[in-house]
Amino acid sequence: MGKKVLFAILIAAIVVMSTGCSEKKVLNFHDTAVSDSTLKKNVPLQEFYKENLEGKKAFIERHRMQLTYNCYDYSYVKGPESITFIIASGTAANLQGNDSKELCNANFENEILVITDGFSRDTVFVFNGSSFNGKITNVTEVGHGSPWRFEIKDSQKLKDCLNLIEKWDSLHIESSYSMPGLKKEDKFSTFLKENEKLLKDGDLIDCFDKRVIDQQKHDVVNFKKRQKGK
Repeated sequence: MGKKVLFAILIAAIVVMSTGCSEKKVLNFHDTAVSDSTLKKNVPLQEFYKENLEGKKAFIERHRMQLTYNCYDYSYVKGPESITFIIASGTAANLQGNDSKELCNANFENEILVITDGFSRDTVFVFNGSSFNGKITNVTEVGHGSPWRFEIKDSQKLKDCLNLIEKWDSLHIESSYSMPGLKKEDKFSTFLKENEKLLKDGDLIDCFDKRVIDQQKHDVVNFKKRQKGK
């Protein structure tokens, strides 16, 4: 399905959902309560709001990796193509105001929204973590997430993706998994460089889980065992 068709369907669905919301009190979007701060973690949104539209697009590009990780942390997604960033304007329905439990509508202009396709499909505001329901009047697409998995194969060696792996290392990624030989304080990129000769075609490097998966054996790679098996 083409991107234009996708957004046309999205907007049409949102318009339908907005039926009957015009009777509620209308607030400024930034007078609404934050329901979840995951998507804006380590993202300096105060800088985003100082920019014009072109500057906001550039802002998302600068922080695409952090936003991608935040989306992964918010709602498990299979890959970067399951994340779509948009800058949109319109009216959101049924948001909670900062000073009241009463649900209100809110006007917004050029806000970052993320469409995720993980456990379920959702459109969420980065600013307050609220799922979107309402009417969009203008959309600027700003691309998908940044890749965090890299497969080792003839045309893709470690050196080809090392720069991106090092950039992921610069973010604070909290992994609940572990890999044999990788200490908590170790940089994943450094660990991979030290064991580069033990990587095989088909290995999948996952920068979020901080693991290397042997896809043929469906198991986490143990470099020490590989060394002994040589």
